[in-house]
Amino acid sequence: AASYALNNLCYSVTMAGEREATAACQRAVAMGVVAPAVRNNFGLALGMTGHFDDAREQFEQAGGPAVAHYNMGVVYLARREFKKAEEAFLQALRERPDSRLIVQRIEQARAAGRVQEAQ
Repeated sequence: AASYALNNLCYSVTMAGEREATAACQRAVAMGVVAPAVRNNFGLALGMTGHFDDAREQFEQAGGPAVAHYNMGVVYLARREFKKAEEAFLQALRERPDSRLIVQRIEQARAAGRVQEAQ
């Protein structure tokens, strides 16, 4: 039960943008919680703090290459790195060409990039 509480803490502090998220998530993984949600939260925490290779590894363990590319795209969107987000989503689309959600994220990244360039 404590490991799931740590996962919830990991998610909460990740959403709040706190660096402590990485430590909370790491503790949950160390306690043996390997559910995809835990790995995804850990990956988000790592990605938001700039540890991209480690984030990608957690996302891969959570659900494979398509999930890893998609979630890296989400990280890049949150960091306002729109070109990198678009590239990550395009890689995810190669893995899952029928995903409407991935297409929507590509469009979102492109639109955000255009707005950013116009400023």
